[in-house]
Amino acid sequence: PSSLTGDEVTIRAISQEKVGPVFKLHGQAEIHYRTYILYADEVTYDSSSGEAKADGHVVLDGGPNDEHIEASHAVYNIRKETGHFENVTGTTGIKVRGSRTALTSSNPFVFTGKVVDKTAPDHYIVTDGTVTTCELPRPKWVFDARRVSVDVQGNATLYNSTFRIRGVPILYLPFATHPVQREVRAPGFLIPSIGQSSTKGTVLGESAFLVINRSMDVHVGAEYFSKRGWSQRGEFRAQPSE
Repeated sequence: PSSLTGDEVTIRAISQEKVGPVFKLHGQAEIHYRTYILYADEVTYDSSSGEAKADGHVVLDGGPNDEHIEASHAVYNIRKETGHFENVTGTTGIKVRGSRTALTSSNPFVFTGKVVDKTAPDHYIVTDGTVTTCELPRPKWVFDARRVSVDVQGNATLYNSTFRIRGVPILYLPFATHPVQREVRAPGFLIPSIGQSSTKGTVLGESAFLVINRSMDVHVGAEYFSKRGWSQRGEFRAQPSE
């Protein structure tokens, strides 16, 4: 069935039913559209609107950023490239082929969520989920967050998040950002440093990064050592010419 825009849509399944513009796909269902493929056990696809309702082992694969989303249920419009997903594990910048993965980005991004809404071709809203750049299912660190706004071409914005290392909560942040794609430098505060040392005692520190222009930046910060006192540091970098 061809869409109203003229782009070809290819559907595959073990068995199919058709009632007017509605196709019911049963068993190993696939919908190919542009650079995306939607997989599921069962799919009801309305060729007049482009909306597909998918259940069981749902996978959305493809796109310019090599997006890969696995879910238990989804309602997805293949033309608008928007939809609603439940019980989600997703990645960007990683090509998944069975049990094998290949990085296609210098900064791959992994997220999970109870609910994920794709509100635009390059934008996701994750509810009750996590984000990390470590490989699942046992990442070394994650941000747990009530809500995450993911711009695939830019940053992930986290609200009411907890930073965890190997499952242990380390720091609560009401607001934080994490790069999804490596872009130009951005100013802001870095994650605070917290630790323990036999020679320095308890260590607490914070730092900030400031972009002056495209050829200059500054990184300044301070740490407090309970056994030794304060330590300040600063770094100025510049490349006036080649």
